[in-house]
Amino acid sequence: MARNKYPEETREQILDISSRLFIEKGYEKTSIQDIINKLQMSKGAIYHHFKSKEEILQGVLDRKFLRINSEINRIILSRKDLTAL
Repeated sequence: MARNKYPEETREQILDISSRLFIEKGYEKTSIQDIINKLQMSKGAIYHHFKSKEEILQGVLDRKFLRINSEINRIILSRKDLTAL
């Protein structure tokens, strides 16, 4: 089996597709097989990056939190009227 040269890209693809499926079908109704089918990857490729569907969900939520947190920080830092807390 060929080794993936871009594991972070694969991980991001898994999170992107999983996030969309969780929104479309709901977390409970989305199976690992649904994710595999949409990505056209092997089960082993998915499990190489994530141990379970729960871990995929945690990755999706962590990524969303980081994006929201970055946006909040950007807004706060752009405000000139906020000088102290």
